[in-house]
Amino acid sequence: MLFTEITNRLKTSNIIKTPNVAVSVTAVNSKKYYLEGEVNKAGQYNLIVPTTILEALVNAGGFRDFAKLRAAILRLDSDDPTDFERRYAPLASPRNHHRAVDCV
Repeated sequence: MLFTEITNRLKTSNIIKTPNVAVSVTAVNSKKYYLEGEVNKAGQYNLIVPTTILEALVNAGGFRDFAKLRAAILRLDSDDPTDFERRYAPLASPRNHHRAVDCV
């Protein structure tokens, strides 16, 4: 554990004779998602809380002015066979606002 490693190094290097070490996690940034194509701010985003695809698009500033929304495809890219591919237009329909699709 990190706590033990730091404590042992401080003791063996004679920096502190009896170190009092505390370790805590302040942020977890291991999960990420990426948006590319005709969005205003393409790139990598940290997935800190559960996020829907529509929320991810909002984080990216939405689509550019001339993006072809009828042709837009949302795709989760991984080795997981449960990943999916969906057309954007039906997801963005006001009739489907309750059917949010999660990034995770």
